[in-house]
Amino acid sequence: MAYTFGKYTFHTNGEYQAARRDARKIAGLSRSGRSTAEIARHYKQQIRDKQLTFESIVGEDFVAGLDKSLFLEPVSQRSTGTRTERVKKEHHLPRLRRFSAIKVGTIAAFIISFVIVAYALVVQVWTDFRSTEELQSLSRIADNAPAAGPQIVMATDPTGVVNESNTAASDESEEQAEVLPVRRVIMPRYQALYERNHDMAGWLRIPDTIIDYPVMYREDDNDYYLAHNFDGAEDVNGLLVLDKRCESDASGINNLIHGHNMDSGAIFGTLYLYRDYDYYEAHSKIQFDTLYEERTYEIIAVFVSSVYNSNANEFAYYDYINIESEEDFNEYVSTAKDLSLYDTGKTAVYGDELITLSTCEYSRANGRLVILGRRLR
Repeated sequence: MAYTFGKYTFHTNGEYQAARRDARKIAGLSRSGRSTAEIARHYKQQIRDKQLTFESIVGEDFVAGLDKSLFLEPVSQRSTGTRTERVKKEHHLPRLRRFSAIKVGTIAAFIISFVIVAYALVVQVWTDFRSTEELQSLSRIADNAPAAGPQIVMATDPTGVVNESNTAASDESEEQAEVLPVRRVIMPRYQALYERNHDMAGWLRIPDTIIDYPVMYREDDNDYYLAHNFDGAEDVNGLLVLDKRCESDASGINNLIHGHNMDSGAIFGTLYLYRDYDYYEAHSKIQFDTLYEERTYEIIAVFVSSVYNSNANEFAYYDYINIESEEDFNEYVSTAKDLSLYDTGKTAVYGDELITLSTCEYSRANGRLVILGRRLR
């Protein structure tokens, strides 16, 4: 997946987000009342003093522009002095013209760089606005859905259930009892959204926060909805994604949900606030509805790990989805609590259902901030 930002193209979301941060930083620099050379000297000094830092090619291009601008010291235009001095000046006119050409070219490049950065920022602000409007529209559809309506019956469970009327009617043997398929009905609030996009797996919200989004699922594909909106249009914000290794109806022991850490705060851009214990205390519950039922989870651990890392010491939390034994379950929960940034005083025991929220974290390479919760019954 490639991310385009102005004239730049990035291959990871981390590089793209770094470029956006640099662009915002550059756009906020004051340039009023100064010549180009003065601007360059001022910001070069800040860079040497580490008061001004950059983390992407956008910042590198800006610094390169500053380096060029240092050659633009204004040339004195005074005509006074001795004849010898005037002859020397006339002798150097070609050189001065070359410097003038460099000056004009560099000023033009400087202005173009700022225009490109400003344009990219405007595009991103508009994208964020449009994405927010779209998500709010989806939320209104769910919130304003009728309490009852045409029922949408989903696929059946192959194991089926025993028809109670048959078992109570006589002393028929278990082999004679009729086996009927499980009929699951989508909750009314999600029926219209499911009709609009069958990839919808549920809805996740954290009360009193801006996290209030649909959760999407595509078989064997975690990436599509990290770069597209609900209707399939390209959107760098993306949506929340139920990991492809989970059950599509979120019926497994541990449901892993991915989302971008956006600078605007959208999607999982505010999960970093859980580094603070007071914030956790005020927002300790997660609501995750499947299409069929409402669920509430309490947070039991908040920790940092990484992915795509060969370091055996890193906790591969993302491999604990299809937990098949009590030993694996206890290992996952105990390791998460050992790594937790603070003690929540909560835990989970084998038989509990879990939810894991994962987003990017920038203190380490391929870092992830992870929140683990257990379902309340």
